[in-house]
Order: sequence, then structure tokens, then C-alpha cells
Amino acid sequence: MAGLTASSRSEIARRLDGKDRFKELRTSILDPQNPSDYIKNISNLWEDAQKTFLEIGNQLMLAKRNLPHGDFEDMVRVRLPFSTTVAYQLRVVAEAIEQRIVSKDELPPSYSIIYKVVKLSDTERAVARQRNIIRPTVKRRELDSFIAELRNDHANGIERDRDELLRLRYRQLLEQKQRLLDEIRQVEEELGLSRESGEILEGSATVVD
Repeated sequence: MAGLTASSRSEIARRLDGKDRFKELRTSILDPQNPSDYIKNISNLWEDAQKTFLEIGNQLMLAKRNLPHGDFEDMVRVRLPFSTTVAYQLRVVAEAIEQRIVSKDELPPSYSIIYKVVKLSDTERAVARQRNIIRPTVKRRELDSFIAELRNDHANGIERDRDELLRLRYRQLLEQKQRLLDEIRQVEEELGLSRESGEILEGSATVVD
């Protein structure tokens, strides 16, 4: 704990107290005799798993803030029993909960699914909530389908924007062409030139810098 502020040590101690809750939960496992007992055991363990990964994320978040520069990266890279990718996702989830980007009550019991929810933009999350996508029972397949739909809509929107820009540029070029033709006829009239007499020059324009 060297180098940590008193408030940081207090926060870490408070987080670690959660282990007692997990121990109490595990000791409450029943000797299953019927389907209801199995359901209760499995449900309790599932809840235990969710609380565990949230607590791990909190610990990673605190470590990132409080450890000296370089120590956190070394810890995550070589001293933890999971990959740096998992560590990053767990920490990002914990930060999102702390910042109230998402609420614990609406989260599914999978850090990887929650991570995908967290990485949505504010607008995308608003749409997801409107469609009841962000909820504890959401499945990975359902969320992935929603994200694919968003990306497809975005790509189609870009294509529509591109086509609209091309149509606008086409109209501008046609208007420019008409103005040039009108100006050419005006110059011809001022010079008293006529196509019948062969006095009008034919050829292509050259851009002069």
C-alpha cells in the first residue's frame, strides 16, 4: 500500500470487504434435492460470478489510478491470470459504471457483453435502451445483431450522403455550363460573329494559371 493516499487505501479496503460477501454466498449453497434447489444454487453462483468480475474491474481501476507509472502495465502484462485485453475490458466496464454511463441494474452477467454496450456511442445506447436491448437478459447474439444493424445503417447513410453530394455537384456543373454558354453567346453577339460565316472559333478551352 506504499505510495497510496489514505482515501485510496480506504477505498481498496472497502472493495476487498466484498470477499466476505462472496464467501457468505458460497457457504449458502444448498445440498440440492430437487429442481428448485439446483435453480437456486446456479442462480446464486451466477450472481456471484457477476459480482466477482465487477469487483475485479474496480480493483484494476484503482490500481491504474494509484500505482506508480509502469507498475500497473507490468502487473497487467505478466502478473495477472488473464490477458491484457480482458483486463482492459474489465477496467473500462468498471469506469463506465462509476461514471454512470451504464447502471448495474441493467447489465447482463457478462463483462464482454457489457463492454460492447459501453463502447456504443451515447446516441447508440439511447437507441438500444429504447429497443430494450440493454437489459440483464440480453444475449450476445441479440446485441451483435443490433450493432451490425447500426453499422449497416451508418454505411448506408454514408452512401446516401455521397450520392446526394454527387447529385448536388452535377447540378452545380450544369448551371456552370449554362452560364458559360450564355457568356459565350453574349461575346459572339458583341463581336458580331456568326456560325454561318465560319467566324466562330471551334476548339477546346485551356486553363491558364
